[in-house]
Amino acid sequence: MYRITDVEKTLIPPKKDLREVKSVPSESEAIKILNISDQYDGLMLKSVQTITTKVVNTETGEIVGKKPEFVSIIYGREINGIPVVGPVADGIVAAVADNEVIYMSKLWREIEEVGKKQIISAETALTKLKKGELLNKPLYTGTKLELREVKLAYYAESENQKYYRVVWLFKCVDNNGNWVDVIVDALQS
Repeated sequence: MYRITDVEKTLIPPKKDLREVKSVPSESEAIKILNISDQYDGLMLKSVQTITTKVVNTETGEIVGKKPEFVSIIYGREINGIPVVGPVADGIVAAVADNEVIYMSKLWREIEEVGKKQIISAETALTKLKKGELLNKPLYTGTKLELREVKLAYYAESENQKYYRVVWLFKCVDNNGNWVDVIVDALQS
């Protein structure tokens, strides 16, 4: 179990109107410009992608090209290989263009290990899930979820929490193919 000892929050609001962007770096170059990958223990790259807008011929409505706007970079966190998930999970979201960071939102918690707790089995957690004993209220379309993956995680449920809760994370897909995370408490009662 981990106790949260400090919280670091940073927000760099958008620096420029996207219409002013002159150049967009490659995705690997954008990661270097952000220059954050070795500053935090457990930082893991979740996604990096060039965000584009479509260029449309206003007379014909035909799409005639794509214009790169910025590179989006999203980092998450792992603690000893176990991901931190939830509505306020630690992470960094950034946008890079014109060889600078034009937006960044960061939430990072300093932690210390404070002991071990007994964890229920995945089978017991699945029983709790079927009974509706959930820590989150997942939104999904349709009437059923297809279970794709089950793993332990740490749950970041509020900015003011004092400890990370150990949970079972059920990664599911709804009727429309949307990914849905279902969270069940993993601690023995």
